[in-house]
Amino acid sequence: MSSIDIDISAFGLANDWFQPVRMQRPHRHNEVELNFVEQGSITYLFGGVRTRVKAGQMALFWATVPHQIMLAEERTILHWVTIPFATFLQWQLPAILTRQVSSGKFVMDPEEGEAARRQANQVLFRQWYADLQQNSARSFYSKSRLACVAWHYL
Repeated sequence: MSSIDIDISAFGLANDWFQPVRMQRPHRHNEVELNFVEQGSITYLFGGVRTRVKAGQMALFWATVPHQIMLAEERTILHWVTIPFATFLQWQLPAILTRQVSSGKFVMDPEEGEAARRQANQVLFRQWYADLQQNSARSFYSKSRLACVAWHYL
């Protein structure tokens, strides 16, 4: 019988952006994860299924499901935000979105993002980064909640 090594981490409320590389093994954590691919693309292995996230797309998932970046195009820029699960539930987002995430679904916005929405997402993710670097969690929480609601309805 074979076994799979899975890293277990804890991030809390955190975010960053970077040029991703292939992960050596899957990892998981208790937070909800929101990703935005600014440029390039990544291919995730999420719960045993390969999923490609292209430039301009956002993905949202509960990271208790093992996930791993399998492939990243050269010069890809990936933004990520981790949100404690309790906080995610307190935001009272639309029930359908909360259900999808809490049931372990990898939720993505439409493949072809409008240039204006892509630009707005880039600005938003960079603002969240600045907020959290300055320990401005209150500003981050309100902006994040509004963005998730808006993203779901666009």
